[in-house]
Amino acid sequence: MKKLLPFITVGFAVAAISPALAIADTQSNSSITITGSPVTITSAPNFAFGTNAILTGAQEATATGDVALGVRDLSASGSGWTVQLTASALTNASSQTLPVTDFLVSFDVTGGTKANTNATLTGSANASVYQIGGIIFQGSADNAATTSVNEDAYGDNTTGTPTALLQFTGNAAEAGDYTGSLIYTFVSAVG
Repeated sequence: MKKLLPFITVGFAVAAISPALAIADTQSNSSITITGSPVTITSAPNFAFGTNAILTGAQEATATGDVALGVRDLSASGSGWTVQLTASALTNASSQTLPVTDFLVSFDVTGGTKANTNATLTGSANASVYQIGGIIFQGSADNAATTSVNEDAYGDNTTGTPTALLQFTGNAAEAGDYTGSLIYTFVSAVG
């Protein structure tokens, strides 16, 4: 007796695909590196009080800043910003400290610039900054809750010409050249 074995026929169909009809997914990448802070101080003035003779008692020396104070806000936060200044002690080559009683600065915004004409810039008038942080320059936040006008101090903003008044006790000072540091920092800013 013969056995019949079942068999299976398998067929393959090959279809040619025209290059014009071929669809291929291609993926590429993009990248960017962001550096810096979105809120920065772009210029900070130095104050040179010149030469002063030693006198008896309280003395004062005045100076005009060499540049305006500048702040750039690219944060798009609408939060505004505040800058403070701290003046360090002034010392000479013999490590003697000038007997300063106060260091006052004024950052008038008259003559300054602002990127947003609806923003409010506020500068200091005789802010005490000797060894303490004194608020010297502020840019407004956007007050979207009460107005439809954007009041944010975004972009580039500057003060007018800054001035300083140094008060010290003359007859307690040793003759010499005295130098110190001016430290400008943000007390509030989004960054």
